[in-house]
Amino acid sequence: MPPVEATVPSVEATVPSVEATVPPVEATVPSVEAAVPPVEAAVPPVEAAVPPVEAAVPPVEPSTALGIKNSGHLFLGTIDESRLEPLTFFPGLCEDSISPGKLIRRLGMRTIFVKPALVERKWFLIDAEGKVLGRIAAKAASIVRGKEKAVFAPHQEVGDFVVVVNADKLVVTGQKVRDKLYHHHTGYVGGLKTVNYEKLAARHPAAPLELAIKGMLPKGPLGRKLWKNVKVYAGAEHPHGAQNPQAIEL
Repeated sequence: MPPVEATVPSVEATVPSVEATVPPVEATVPSVEAAVPPVEAAVPPVEAAVPPVEAAVPPVEPSTALGIKNSGHLFLGTIDESRLEPLTFFPGLCEDSISPGKLIRRLGMRTIFVKPALVERKWFLIDAEGKVLGRIAAKAASIVRGKEKAVFAPHQEVGDFVVVVNADKLVVTGQKVRDKLYHHHTGYVGGLKTVNYEKLAARHPAAPLELAIKGMLPKGPLGRKLWKNVKVYAGAEHPHGAQNPQAIEL
């Protein structure tokens, strides 16, 4: 009998080599770094595209207002005796599409109060001849309170002085000469007194206009102080020529 080892063929000789048939993976995959261009070269520098802010800021003129709207920009500052000191510059925040309330909420603006000693006080003259009672009273009260100023504050005296002449020649509309009533109390029991416009104007010609202006002012210490800045005269003469009051046409 022949030996068993000689009849069995060698397994290693019949099986081909796996390493020789499989190509190398590293050689078939292209290089990722070579296909992707560098990012730094494609993005332009940001600093060169943004213009400097200092060149776009327009010059600030001296003013007594709290804010200056110039070319769509906003300047906020504080009032000094002779100039406006800008605190912050907000470009492009004053376009017409933004309301004042939205602008205040966006900037977090605070109310700036002015000392009464720094407020410029003027004198104005109103001729009441032929004018309506209520319109004269409303205009005088608005000037005395300072509502026509940018620095108006409801608790401060920032208004101007008002001189009203020819108070006996003003007019009222409708049947107010007969129907408009004025009441006052003497302080005693049953002491309520009532008088109409015609009788009051005949006794005190300036009283109807004085009561109308006084009723439009605040009640309290501030209102009593503002009332002293109103000068009402029945005739055309007044003793305030040294103050050189400016005439106002209604």
